[in-house]
Amino acid sequence: MRQLTIKRIRSFVGCMGKVSVFITDPAGDKTVCGDACRLLGLLGNGKTEVYDISEQSAKLYLVAGTEMFNDSTVIPEGTGDVYLEGQNRYDPMHGNAFILSSNDSGEKTADRKKRNTKALLLLFLVPLIVGLCIGLIPHFIKNSPGKPKRFVCDGMSIELTEKFEERENVNYTTSYVTSDIAVIVVEDRFDQATALKEYDIDGYLQLIWEVNSLEGMKKETDGSLVWYDQVSGNSSSKSSVRNRTYVFRSEDAFWMIQFLTNSSAGDKYDETISKYAKSITFDKAG
Repeated sequence: MRQLTIKRIRSFVGCMGKVSVFITDPAGDKTVCGDACRLLGLLGNGKTEVYDISEQSAKLYLVAGTEMFNDSTVIPEGTGDVYLEGQNRYDPMHGNAFILSSNDSGEKTADRKKRNTKALLLLFLVPLIVGLCIGLIPHFIKNSPGKPKRFVCDGMSIELTEKFEERENVNYTTSYVTSDIAVIVVEDRFDQATALKEYDIDGYLQLIWEVNSLEGMKKETDGSLVWYDQVSGNSSSKSSVRNRTYVFRSEDAFWMIQFLTNSSAGDKYDETISKYAKSITFDKAG
């Protein structure tokens, strides 16, 4: 036996969620990306964990929230102990996934994002395709806006429509999904990161961009609303995703409310997204 040490570098991104650490094992009771695996353990933000592993070659999967968003590496055969480290990177269109430092090269990052973008698009395409195939969604109903419905989460309230379905993900506070738009809610609580109390919205934006090496970001405003746009993948490709992120400050947290759409739709949903954003309220206003 030998020891595998994994360090999760502390980050504001995904700070509330834990990363599941899986290793391939023919007798494992969990399947990850088609491989039989067993769970080694859960890795908390800023924590270092040590696991006993065999001397045989094996593949390691680091899963943040859902198998859709993961990183992996092959541990070669040998007797020496193994050390790995990484952190959750700000990239909401790819699940703010945990990325190993050894996998952070340009080529590997591009390959991972291409794979995960295809998976993310299933969030939009599957509900629509299923409905059309079984004939349960007549054309006039599919194109109707749907009745307004207010969703509430931890003091945040947003009015969407009844077509949205709430979905849980440990890397997000919550999310709401239709076949056209996904709304991802991320809450950065001050009691989890006390230094954030000293920031205003502009400072928080700069912090997010700098920590996560996001270049060319531009702050947009509409009255009291503040947001920025980001595109994942080739913006001219039908498989790319646009993320419009609104940032809010309540009494006890910063909030990122992210609206994801297929970028091929252009500005088709801008008016709808703006309407949803303007409906957002907080029990404890900042």
